Amino acid sequence: IVLLDHGLYERLPANERSALCGLWVAVVQNDYPSMKRYGKELNVDDYRLFAMALTQRYIKPTKEELEKDVLAQFMDKKGPKKFDRKAFNNLPEDQKEKIRESIREFHDRMFDVFQKMPSRMMLIMRNLNQIRSIIKDHNTGVERYREMARVAVSGRLGGGLRGFAAQLAFDMRLTWDWLKMSMIKFGMSVALRLGYLPPEMLAQMEETT
Repeated sequence: IVLLDHGLYERLPANERSALCGLWVAVVQNDYPSMKRYGKELNVDDYRLFAMALTQRYIKPTKEELEKDVLAQFMDKKGPKKFDRKAFNNLPEDQKEKIRESIREFHDRMFDVFQKMPSRMMLIMRNLNQIRSIIKDHNTGVERYREMARVAVSGRLGGGLRGFAAQLAFDMRLTWDWLKMSMIKFGMSVALRLGYLPPEMLAQMEETT
């Protein structure tokens, strides 16, 4: 039995709802200028971090952001690098402090994002975490990211022939994204069985899909 609290409702103004849908579409299409534009419409300058909080997916930094991005230090083209507490303890002290400082900066940036975004969206963020938790705990098999993105594009593009064509193209992109994520998860599970990755890393990966 799953009990949901229906006492917290908030009606988003049309401009905020449209910008929110547009941001989802931009993330799937890997359209950084549009991410920035819709983030700005929602009063957030750190659009990439905002998009990651909203979709709960890692979004690669631009070349300009790469050097200061803490998460990028642990990622490569194939996904997360092997990194655990033992690897951290083996680092020189100056590198450890640099990582700690990057994490503190990341935390401050995230706090700033939540401070600047429309207050109504706090309930949306809370419900996103609730939905993710239900899907994970009950092992429903629902592709949260895919379903939410489809709802966003329908709200953004509407109906009609143009909307149908856009929805079809969008679904193809989502299917490709799902295939890539499935292959990454499969590769990580193989690496886990071979002892190349700590178990916690696969669990974290599953929580964000």
